[in-house]
Amino acid sequence: MEESGNSKTGRAKTVLVFQAGGISKAIITSLIANVKDKPSLERLSFKGSCDFHSEVRQQFETTILPIVDEILRLLEIPPKSFELSVVNPGATSASDTGINLQGYSADAPAFLALLSAALDLSVRQDVVCTGHIASPDGDM
Repeated sequence: MEESGNSKTGRAKTVLVFQAGGISKAIITSLIANVKDKPSLERLSFKGSCDFHSEVRQQFETTILPIVDEILRLLEIPPKSFELSVVNPGATSASDTGINLQGYSADAPAFLALLSAALDLSVRQDVVCTGHIASPDGDM
């Protein structure tokens, strides 16, 4: 957990697989969630150089964010608005390859980053996670 101005920041490490020069590569990177200083109608926004595929955005908004909201509700904490980004690792910068986040394996690290920021609790940074959260009930 780190403070970024007045907002809280959560970070969860994950593995991203991408194509560079026709070769599949995997890198360890982090998903970063910032709690917005002011509540917004846009509860979840995406920033940075990573292109979050529209299906991934929808999954985060319709499955991951409601799980975070339910945990906050049970703890009697008001809902939060977030900005989500991916650390642009040197491996993609060096190969002049942008990050295009597709598929659902980033669900678990996105959930952890959002919850970490919302609760002001850090996630261990010596652990890397990946995984699909299949429903708002938390089925993985």
